[in-house]
Amino acid sequence: MDVRGMVELIKKDIGKTNSYDRYPIRFFSVHYEEGVADKLIQLQSQIENAEICDVKDFLANREDGWFSPDAFCKKICGLYDPKNYIVVGFSEYVRFINEPKFVSMLLTLLEIENTASNRKRRIYIPCFALYNQISSTIRKMHRRMDVYNPLMNETDGEDLPRVYFLKSGISAGVKTNELVNSEEWFGMWRNPDIKPNMPIICSSDTLAFYYKQASPDNVYNIRYLENYHDILEYVYGFVGLYPYKKDMDSFFKGLVDLAKETAEASLNKIILNRLNTQNVDEKNFYYIWRVSDKFNRWLLQNYILKNLPVDAYLYQVIRSVEECSNSELIEKLYEHIFSTKNEKHIAERIAILKTVYSLEKDIVFSKKMKAYYKSVLLEIIRKKTAIILKDVDFTKDEEELSGKQDAVSEAIAEEMSPFLTYYSQFERRLIIWLYRMKLINGIIVEQIYPSFWIYLNKKDSMADPEVYTEKFDEYFDTYRKLRTAQKDADEYDSLIDKWNHDEDTFYKWYSDLKIEYPEAYLKKCGFSGTVYVLDGVSAEFLNYIAQLLAEQGYTAEAIAYAKSHLPSITSAAKASYPGEYENTWELEYDRKAVHGETYYPVNNMETALTIIEEIINKIVEAEGDNDFALIADHGATIGHKIKKKEKKYKFEDAEHAGRCYLNQYKQHIINSNDYIIYDNESGLQWVIALNQQSLCDNSQYAVHGGATLEEVLVPVIIAKKGKVTAKTFRVKAINLKVSGLQREVEFKIIPAPTEQDVRLTAKDGTDTVLVYKEETSTWFGKLKRGIEQDIEVSVAEQKFEFKTVPQTKMEDDLFDD
Repeated sequence: MDVRGMVELIKKDIGKTNSYDRYPIRFFSVHYEEGVADKLIQLQSQIENAEICDVKDFLANREDGWFSPDAFCKKICGLYDPKNYIVVGFSEYVRFINEPKFVSMLLTLLEIENTASNRKRRIYIPCFALYNQISSTIRKMHRRMDVYNPLMNETDGEDLPRVYFLKSGISAGVKTNELVNSEEWFGMWRNPDIKPNMPIICSSDTLAFYYKQASPDNVYNIRYLENYHDILEYVYGFVGLYPYKKDMDSFFKGLVDLAKETAEASLNKIILNRLNTQNVDEKNFYYIWRVSDKFNRWLLQNYILKNLPVDAYLYQVIRSVEECSNSELIEKLYEHIFSTKNEKHIAERIAILKTVYSLEKDIVFSKKMKAYYKSVLLEIIRKKTAIILKDVDFTKDEEELSGKQDAVSEAIAEEMSPFLTYYSQFERRLIIWLYRMKLINGIIVEQIYPSFWIYLNKKDSMADPEVYTEKFDEYFDTYRKLRTAQKDADEYDSLIDKWNHDEDTFYKWYSDLKIEYPEAYLKKCGFSGTVYVLDGVSAEFLNYIAQLLAEQGYTAEAIAYAKSHLPSITSAAKASYPGEYENTWELEYDRKAVHGETYYPVNNMETALTIIEEIINKIVEAEGDNDFALIADHGATIGHKIKKKEKKYKFEDAEHAGRCYLNQYKQHIINSNDYIIYDNESGLQWVIALNQQSLCDNSQYAVHGGATLEEVLVPVIIAKKGKVTAKTFRVKAINLKVSGLQREVEFKIIPAPTEQDVRLTAKDGTDTVLVYKEETSTWFGKLKRGIEQDIEVSVAEQKFEFKTVPQTKMEDDLFDD
């Protein structure tokens, strides 16, 4: 307020005569600002014989009383005649008067007259608010305006304080600027703790009552706050909060409580302080969400909605979350992508789900999510084939889709597989089912379920014994294809017959000393570290385990196909393994993947891969940088499920679902090509199945105890942290046939050299570098002469000797391909 300017206006007013002397009431606008009380007192001192009349003194009950407009006018009319007055609190009072009473009171005040003895008396009414409304009413309704203008100044606009009245029972939580009764309301002009530039809160029930009685159009810049949402928006400026509908007021109150504890802090800062973090983004969002209660999740939700761009995947997902539950969030994270199908969203979604998976170890699909995914797939099938399936059942193969895979697989590649991950058991099983049904190919599997692809992918194992490596690799590659329905089931008969046609063919390979028992192989390698026995894990998973270790930073310092003791059961292994192995015997695979559930191809495949991965992760965590070894006691087979055979034998006391039978009393047993009669070192005689034929009833589970390769052959891996500096290579001759015109030789080298040249030298003077061909994954070189001679292949420091032979001298090996 310009005190000097106001004094000049007052001097001019006092100089006026006639009606101006007759009527004492004057109004002038005052900007409500810090220090206004001092300025009014200063103004009082500049006016002769003036004192301040405070409206709050009119209150009968000083704390929270009230008075009527008539009472107010009488008080003004009865002011002591000889004095001049500055009446403060008028504009604060008229806020609570409806329009008719407001007009009536103004006109009544304008009718107050001075006495003849004191014509120069003035009653000045400074208006902190409503001056425009007062001025407008006077100009419109005052009948003597031409001879008596009570308005001392003009104002273009009023920079009024924001005033909020609170509903009874709620609190804004502010530490300053709160008025709790009518006395404080009328006296706020002289209260130095009131900050005019900040919201002024009034929690007086009396004032709130009269505020409601007043006509809304008579109230300027006042709002009645009925709930905590209003408080957050108008008092703290937190606009656009997303509500938690189930407990809206409670959550809003909670945020008010936080806001009052951190006065003048931004919403972002309040939320970050509460969540005990410096920032929130897609990377750490789920870490925070997971450990938060619903209130904190609601805060986190609002932070995301305030700070992330609206086209961000997380923004769109969190915008749709209402329950603030973990299950709801995961449902939205998974399903929203099907409505956007946006490449940017796909990447953002994968990143978030990866974090969820890393914390949860596995994401559990709700019934609703399973139904949703199945409905998407069923709709794709219906659109592309007109086949209406009732369900997607992972325990069944859909024969109706036979011959229609091409049309469906193309649609799945576009509309579903880009959104699949390996982060949930349901998705993993869905992917295996789709692959089994030939609705997705290996390229897609590699992208969305890498572990399954590692299992499927044929890779040279480099395993001992070298003479059997390729043959065993080939056997298990075929077996894996049979397990996943990529080959006709009839092939299993020929696959097992090649190795186990009868007793002689079985013993020919099983008795070969080159194939060692696990404990003997480790002893030969001089290994003295911890040995983990993976109960029931077949050599079928040898490459899979080696690759899992490689991903954890381990190298297979030694790797082998070993043979289990017969029969292929745990007790036979324990009778031969060192006693300390029992301390690190891992039972989970055998319990869950072999004996734990009725065998269904899809479910069992996923269970097997997941459990093995979990076991490897557990061992790696326990061992750290230490070397360790992995072996198994026996494997397991599902050959009887691949190619079922009718019941043929009735060994009633057969063990392990008919895979072996202990002939305790050495009864005479007729020989058969379906089993062997085996006397072990302890003098016990066992009847052991050679193929999938059960010795009694067919099992509903995966089984072991027999002599199929998948039951007998087990993995052995010595794992070493980091890279093995000295690589061991193996070189196998693929083609050594030469003639005068054919001088090219071909080799397979495992592992494929990446930093070393491969040289070919020969007696005829050949000295050349072999050339690698991607199509065949083999190395080629040309000799100077196509004659029978000694040749040498060199890789790093290793040398391998071969002899070329004319085509007429080539001989077949034992196993015809």
